[in-house]
Amino acid sequence: MTKEVFSSSKTAPRFQSLYACSMFKWKEHLLDELKEKLNSSIMQTITRERNGEQISQDLIFTAISSYIKVGVTNKDCFEYYRENFESFYISSSCDFYLCESSSVIAAKGVSEYMILAERRLEEESRKSKKYLPLESREKVRKEIERVLVGVHLETLLSEAENFFKNESSSDLSRMYKLLMTQGAPSMKPLLNILEGYIFSFGMDKLKELGLLSEKEIRDPNISRTYFELLYQVYIKFHSQVNVTFFNDPQFLSAFERAFRKIVNHPPFAQVSPKPAELLAKFADLMLKKSAKKDVEENVVEETLSQLISLFKYLDDKDVFQKFYSKAMAKRLISGSSLSDDAESFMVGQLKQMCGYEYSAKFQKMLNDINNMSELNEKFTTFLTNNKKETVDFSVMVLTSGSWPMPSQPPPFITPPELEECTKLFEEFYVKSHQGRKLTWFHNLSKGEVDITVEGWKRHKLHASSHQISILLLFNSSTLLSFSDILKIIGMKENDLKRNLMSLVEAKLIQIQDATSGVIESSPSLSSITSSSNFLLNPSFTSKFVKIRLNPVVITSEANESDDTYKGLQDDRNFVVQATIVRIMKARLRLDHANLVSEVYADPNLRFKPEISLIKKALESLIEKEYLKRIDTNKYEYLA
Repeated sequence: MTKEVFSSSKTAPRFQSLYACSMFKWKEHLLDELKEKLNSSIMQTITRERNGEQISQDLIFTAISSYIKVGVTNKDCFEYYRENFESFYISSSCDFYLCESSSVIAAKGVSEYMILAERRLEEESRKSKKYLPLESREKVRKEIERVLVGVHLETLLSEAENFFKNESSSDLSRMYKLLMTQGAPSMKPLLNILEGYIFSFGMDKLKELGLLSEKEIRDPNISRTYFELLYQVYIKFHSQVNVTFFNDPQFLSAFERAFRKIVNHPPFAQVSPKPAELLAKFADLMLKKSAKKDVEENVVEETLSQLISLFKYLDDKDVFQKFYSKAMAKRLISGSSLSDDAESFMVGQLKQMCGYEYSAKFQKMLNDINNMSELNEKFTTFLTNNKKETVDFSVMVLTSGSWPMPSQPPPFITPPELEECTKLFEEFYVKSHQGRKLTWFHNLSKGEVDITVEGWKRHKLHASSHQISILLLFNSSTLLSFSDILKIIGMKENDLKRNLMSLVEAKLIQIQDATSGVIESSPSLSSITSSSNFLLNPSFTSKFVKIRLNPVVITSEANESDDTYKGLQDDRNFVVQATIVRIMKARLRLDHANLVSEVYADPNLRFKPEISLIKKALESLIEKEYLKRIDTNKYEYLA
């Protein structure tokens, strides 16, 4: 039972419990008189503990607790503690750590100091839990963090770039944790240092490619070098963000900003090929069969996954799409794909990254190839059932619009030996696919023929349909003029010259001057004129039974690349126009700045449109009466 007693003190409440009264008397007659000496004694003892000595922690706790207990007579029991001890504890601790931190930094450097600061913060956290009331701990913690970290922020950050250069992950991780105590503003300089260092490191890595000429950088192996260098940068700093900076979203964003600039603005950005083209070429390199390449499929898939992690940062994903589509078509048509599974894996990765629309044509190309075997089996059955005979013949039926091919093939007159089988296939196909029209691309076809020329050994020749068609003409004549061949074959003159030259280089035929009858001893493309004659080479020999002719390259890689980029500009113009119409249809009215901003932010765009392209698209839409300019800086959608 609590006893109520009467107090005659002027400052104490008139009625108090016996405990409260005794606490008040303790404060009034003892603590008020001795608090300065007590505070000094407490802090001296704590300082000894900070310096590594063993002390009586219970004694310190009891002494500090007395400041709280004597406040029992007040409405706020911590008031006396705050006024008479807390502020003194904070200022004394700050003085101690300010002196210690300055001397350690001067003597041992930032790295050693951060180890000390981290340890001191942990120690102070334990001390606060042991000695201080809960309501005081946060305030004490912030002040000590300010002295240990905030005061030396500039000094700590001055060493950050050296830590990056020296790959000192432990120091960077420790710096990160210390800066976290000072809030977001103190982290911004470290983020800027990280972003700048990643960019400069990446550009230095790619610097050797920046010294190459446009011709040198077109070497297929350069795409591998580019990928490997780029991936080294990616994995180095992506891992660092994950491990050193604990996958902090701020640091991940800084990494992505820097890496995006490295990918899209490399030191060779002013020449062709561009980054997207190089990555597409590397994908082609990985997915193409090669006598020199003997790797497990899971290794190929792992490398393609790494490629996709770089592809994510490309601004010009439409450029990659164009070049990848052309390379994929060549692989599938020529039968040079590493495997169907590898092709499907890559298409699946692109679909996952960019959506169905981006990869739809790739998937349709694969479907066409997968359906080829079944279609040719049905054609064979058709020939058997109808008792038709033809050369051994298989067909690829490719869906128009899905493959990167012109709407019409180059001019070519099908030789009689091939015309019969093409007509038979058309007869078969039309019966099961009514309403469809077949267009034959003989320039993409190839075949195998037996060569039985008098004086030659028997050979099997693998060549393009154009090359075979020219050779078949020599079944009826041993000597043919260029004009005769041109008339019978019906090809473009320059295309025919290149095909004839490929046969000359293989030493199957020879060029004869029509006037002198002399055989050209050092033939070249310029040797072939409209007056040239061609005849079989009577002294042709080869140690191989099977002879494979190289395909004729009609368009150089550089010209093909340039044509692709030109076509992209037209495509982009239409895409931007469609994007603007979609935005304006939803918004009806919009000012120029907001419209441009929304075009840039549109997730369906696979490239970063230039302002000039947006302006050109707007003018075109106004001219077509999709939009109307209602002010100097505002547009209205016309339904």
